[in-house]
Amino acid sequence: MKRLSVIAVLLCSIWAVSANAQLAIDTSEAVRPFNVGVRIGANTSNLSNNMLDVVPGIHSSAVDWKAGFTGGAVVDIVMRNFFALQPGIFFETRSDSFQRVTVIEGDATHMSVTEGDHSSSYLKIPVLASFRFLIGSDVEWQIEAGPYFSFGLGGNEKYSTLVAGQPATEQRYKRQYFGEDGLVKSYDWGIKMGMGLLFKSHWYAGIHYEAGCRNVLKSNAHSDNVLYPDLSGHNKAWDFTIGYNF
Repeated sequence: MKRLSVIAVLLCSIWAVSANAQLAIDTSEAVRPFNVGVRIGANTSNLSNNMLDVVPGIHSSAVDWKAGFTGGAVVDIVMRNFFALQPGIFFETRSDSFQRVTVIEGDATHMSVTEGDHSSSYLKIPVLASFRFLIGSDVEWQIEAGPYFSFGLGGNEKYSTLVAGQPATEQRYKRQYFGEDGLVKSYDWGIKMGMGLLFKSHWYAGIHYEAGCRNVLKSNAHSDNVLYPDLSGHNKAWDFTIGYNF
């Protein structure tokens, strides 16, 4: 449902732009069939999961979006002036924070609070279909969608746990985000979609949403000693970029 809501927001934005602008479609052959551009900007990301439903004892679980960096380059392979394929390559940093409250059964019932954050970096390769519409003589509106493939480069998980009803001793932990003993799988793929504006054939500003399609959480993501085969998690992010086309 959340992904459908995102798609609905993007469609409403498209409708709003088209309702307030005179769009023109240029079907002529491209004068420059290949164009290179650079992009830089910020993102906000999240790692959704089903721990609350799968892991016994979890009373509540929340994950918050945090900011990161994105930068890279794209290549426009222009079929016609109104349509292009746009592969790209990006370096991204991502982060989120989380909190869990767990009920611990024993001689006495206690509750533990775990708080922490994830930080990671990725090499990402999107391949987008880009449809272009003219809004006046100097502005081009681009609607873009397609798959992306990402490869984890590094990162870590840091968290602390405090048990209520016991001496106030906070336990701090740290482990790798990827790797054999890490929290998530390093390879991911999903769908990237969004829109952008190109001014005077060179200056670009865009917004995109990325929805991960692969379950990247490992079965031992909640505990190093216990496996939860039904555990799942998916990456998601908003990207905000500006750039220049040469």
